[in-house]
Amino acid sequence: MRKTNLLLATVSLVSLSIFATPAFADEDGDVVVVTAGRKSQDADKVGQSVSIIDEAQIKNLQQIQLPELLKVIPGVTVTRNGGAGNAVSVKIRGAASYQTVAMVDGVKLSDPSALQCDFNLGTILVGNIERIEVVRGSQSVLWGSQAMGGVINMITKKPTATPETTIQGEFGSYNTQNYVANTSGKIGGLSASLGVNYFDTDGFSAFNKNRGGIEKDGNHNFGANTKLNYEFNDAFSIDAMGFYTKGKGDFDDTGKDALNTQSAEIKIGYLGANYNAFDGKFKNTIGYSKTQTEREYYYPAWASTYNYKGDIDRYNYQGTLNLRDDFGLVFGAEREEMDYTIDSGYSIARANQKTDALFIQADAKPTENLAVSAGLRNEHHNLYGDHLVFDINGSYSFNNGNSIIRASYGEGYRAPSLYELYDAWSGNKNLVPEESQSKDIGYSQKLLGGKMILGATYFIIESKNLINWSGVYKNVKSAEQKGVELEAKYQPTQNLSFNANYTDYSTEDKTTGKELARRPDNTAYAGVDYLWAIGLKTGLGITHVGDSYDNDSNTIRTKGYTIGDLRLSYKLNDKVELFGRVENITDKKYETVYTYGTPGRSYYGGVRLSF
Repeated sequence: MRKTNLLLATVSLVSLSIFATPAFADEDGDVVVVTAGRKSQDADKVGQSVSIIDEAQIKNLQQIQLPELLKVIPGVTVTRNGGAGNAVSVKIRGAASYQTVAMVDGVKLSDPSALQCDFNLGTILVGNIERIEVVRGSQSVLWGSQAMGGVINMITKKPTATPETTIQGEFGSYNTQNYVANTSGKIGGLSASLGVNYFDTDGFSAFNKNRGGIEKDGNHNFGANTKLNYEFNDAFSIDAMGFYTKGKGDFDDTGKDALNTQSAEIKIGYLGANYNAFDGKFKNTIGYSKTQTEREYYYPAWASTYNYKGDIDRYNYQGTLNLRDDFGLVFGAEREEMDYTIDSGYSIARANQKTDALFIQADAKPTENLAVSAGLRNEHHNLYGDHLVFDINGSYSFNNGNSIIRASYGEGYRAPSLYELYDAWSGNKNLVPEESQSKDIGYSQKLLGGKMILGATYFIIESKNLINWSGVYKNVKSAEQKGVELEAKYQPTQNLSFNANYTDYSTEDKTTGKELARRPDNTAYAGVDYLWAIGLKTGLGITHVGDSYDNDSNTIRTKGYTIGDLRLSYKLNDKVELFGRVENITDKKYETVYTYGTPGRSYYGGVRLSF
């Protein structure tokens, strides 16, 4: 693979990452992840590649929307068709955005009315997100269709035992305003967390101003979330979750200014009941969730309006059985009912589909240092019948836990979207599901008494039956993505920390020999933060994205770029904190998508109150 030997030889120079600080921890203080195995697990015992951005890091990075946070995770690339609110593509290890499962509190965000059932993560505000877990590699055994590249799980703020309220206001370039509020507490058996987030900006031209873009493309967005739990006793409780966002903004056509407008409204609801038997060794959850997405696009040049509505109803049962400390099972059943309505102004199209799934995963610890997981999932699609996938992963620690080897194999698939199947002009009912095989092996090492952590992971994803559009959708592509992810964290003192990561990619469309579009040759992130004696915290982050091709035929080359951000914060007291940042400090001119604009040097500042 290109440059791999050089990269491995220079790991100590370039890998200074987001190895997470504890946000969710067990009774021993060890970091716990929940997305990799659909239950709480010690991060050191997980065989998959997992990255965590916790609440402290979210506050420190000061980003407003989700895609900007994801840029600091190795193996993740982000492209956007302009500014806030415009279409965003998030790729994990080179897998397409529609091959990634995105979730809020474990509820999928798929949009059945989208061309390939993907979801625009550019609509998500992070003001009330407390934690983000990203699992890289094919994960369809536990998370079903679409999980070919990985899983992104956003976890909203959980209820607190004592009353807590935070309020935040922020202002900055492009006449940007961002307000966040959250309150939580507990009364008797009821625990609750409630939050709201409002964002508004005049924006900049989605069509790159350096190519002649003039008119601004603004965006405003309102979000709200709630998380409720009521404990009847130690064995039985009920959960409810709600997540809502509604936004409206402007967007341009490819290669020119336009007065187009778009709006999107997303509603998510979940209700579940939990019963713990045998002193908590057998946990049972039964739940129902509803995801509804409504989008509208208006093109004044054509005097045309397009309306899209997608609905997903999910019914699920999950059992977690831990009869022994060294062996456990996670198993369950799911039903998913999906439908869409598309109104083009001239005709209305409707379609639906249903899937039923059974899954099981076994977790074992044959020795104190070795942890192994293996799972199966059978998904029955109303059109395709049964589809079986398998995965296995493990971790082995030695040297008193300072050295860890991880390896995983996972299978993924994606059932064709409703649009790919049933669109009147380009749909094809003879399509079959896309499939993938993902393999990775990694090593991490703690040095200097745990003050430094270095890591390297090699990955490869091979896919077949990929769906491509050429007048009509067809299964014509196969692809391969491989690379090396280098990560590290170094904290020589309590007040000083360094973080960085580097990913080298190699992608190929096996049917044409071309590189996959919008997959950069390499990406990197490096950051340093320092807490001064006077209480001022300062930080610098540098993001690098290498060259890529913008189209499948590899005729349009998008030049790579490197940009830097400065940030600072200062606590006046325990209740008041001031913060600010400068983004793109060198005013770099660059594009992530051909002809679409990106922000220049930008300034933001705000205040956060806690009660």
